[in-house]
Amino acid sequence: MKNQQAGHTAITRKQGGFLLGQMVIFMTLFSIIAAYAGQKYWQSTVRESGDNRARLVGTVLGKANDATKTLTTTFFTQIQQAQDITRNGYTLPAARVLAPTLADLNGLGFLSTQYVNPVVYNGQSIGYTVRITVDTSSGCTVPTCNLKFQVTTTAPLLDPRTNQVDIRRATIAATTASPGNAGVAMPTSFGGNPSIFVTQNGVQTGTNPGGVAGLISISNGYDSSGFFMFDRRDGSLPRTGDINMQDTAGAKHNIKNAGAVNTDSTVTGTLEVTGLAVEGAPCSKLGLIASNNSGKLLACNGSTWGKATDMPNAYRYLFTATTAWTVPKGVKSALVTMAGGGGSGAGWRISNSYYTGHSGGYIFSQPINLVEGETLQVIVGKGAPAYTAVNSGTLASPGYPYYIYVPPSGDDGLGGYPGAASMLISPSAGKLMECDGGSGVSYFGVNSYDGFPVPGGSGGAVVGGSLPPYPAPNRLAAGPYATMDGPGACGASNYGIGNRGTASYATSGSASVPSGSFGGGKTPFGYGSGGDVNISGCYVASTTIGVCVSPAPGRDGVVMIDVLY
Repeated sequence: MKNQQAGHTAITRKQGGFLLGQMVIFMTLFSIIAAYAGQKYWQSTVRESGDNRARLVGTVLGKANDATKTLTTTFFTQIQQAQDITRNGYTLPAARVLAPTLADLNGLGFLSTQYVNPVVYNGQSIGYTVRITVDTSSGCTVPTCNLKFQVTTTAPLLDPRTNQVDIRRATIAATTASPGNAGVAMPTSFGGNPSIFVTQNGVQTGTNPGGVAGLISISNGYDSSGFFMFDRRDGSLPRTGDINMQDTAGAKHNIKNAGAVNTDSTVTGTLEVTGLAVEGAPCSKLGLIASNNSGKLLACNGSTWGKATDMPNAYRYLFTATTAWTVPKGVKSALVTMAGGGGSGAGWRISNSYYTGHSGGYIFSQPINLVEGETLQVIVGKGAPAYTAVNSGTLASPGYPYYIYVPPSGDDGLGGYPGAASMLISPSAGKLMECDGGSGVSYFGVNSYDGFPVPGGSGGAVVGGSLPPYPAPNRLAAGPYATMDGPGACGASNYGIGNRGTASYATSGSASVPSGSFGGGKTPFGYGSGGDVNISGCYVASTTIGVCVSPAPGRDGVVMIDVLY
């Protein structure tokens, strides 16, 4: 006897912007309108794709411009004096300070990694060059001169059909980078002068010494009215660097006649307190600090000198990967926050229900005793793997962007996978704490395999309560606090137990669940959460629409140790 849900009619699902039912109608109409609509769709897609690639060329140009601006502002003096520049552990050698690469800007921390590599445009590799110039035309003396810079593409944007400059898309790229500061080297065939860069309004933004038409460039710099890199006497401009009071001979100089110094920073090195006071003696102002004759600090509470409060320093050690950790000197206890790895949901094989992953067990601020100097083993539980239907690379009959999906290798699709345990282990006291991972989800039973198609063309398994059940894998997480088909915990009696994933059957009258993304069991801080499940329509054969149930992997666990020094 089949479960009543197995006979229900399929709900329409989205696939690439269409619901499943709409896609079936689309297939019916396709043979009638393909010759015209297909060609229009392809032309529109190609045009929009080309425009978007041009915008990407401009976006990277603008990001490189911003990064160069930050470089020239931050290291204004070093650039003019042709000195090495070091930041974030990365050194830009003096030989390249006037022509840094995008990799240099990234290494210094001024340009995101996503903008470092060349942009591929119609098969072309579009890179970027940076040229910085020390402007001495005003008769200034280095390092008091202005800096100008120009960022330029390495190749023109060409129309692949004519191999000529694609002026429209080059203009799109320049406008995306900066409508006022970016321009295009116009070809002579278009009435332009390829030796200069002009905006879409014809305003010149820079020169193009090579005279290659179709290049795009953005210019920037500072004029004499700005001088943003210098201190202003009226204090209207915040500093972007340190005040260096040590001269070239090594002598250190004082700051004299200063009023209040307002700061939230610390003092590095020693601080000499020259004021003397006597504990218990009267004082006049809250917050005053002095020392007694023994060198111990005293503080004023507004009326009387007393001992300065000894405030401990709190620090959190965050571990997202297994490692060894040595207990710092003076630390005898800590508060530990921990989560085991999240389990994954299942699975591409079932079409009329979904089960998302269970979270690992988790706890907040559990107190533990430590031995200073002892090296602990910090084990961070990995999240469970997940297997999704695979794009075969073969187009379905409607053509791009629809492809045929097939089952993944190495997975039966009938159950989820477990996350691993997170632990803190002491060589002297053994296991101090453990949070087990979430177990893999399990279906309750299948009484047929003739449901809605899943990848591979086979019928989707129909979940039901009647016999005969199938041998659903019960992938229990390792550890004493794991639960079958449930979240992990951190102790006996479900102490620190995590959260279950979600599950749902097809609604009444449907043979498959609706499309969408469904969240796994979450932890309050994200680490150790169970894997989500995404359901979408997909082609399982050239003309057959099925269901792709795609679980995400569980998230890795975490160990956080809070100590007081």
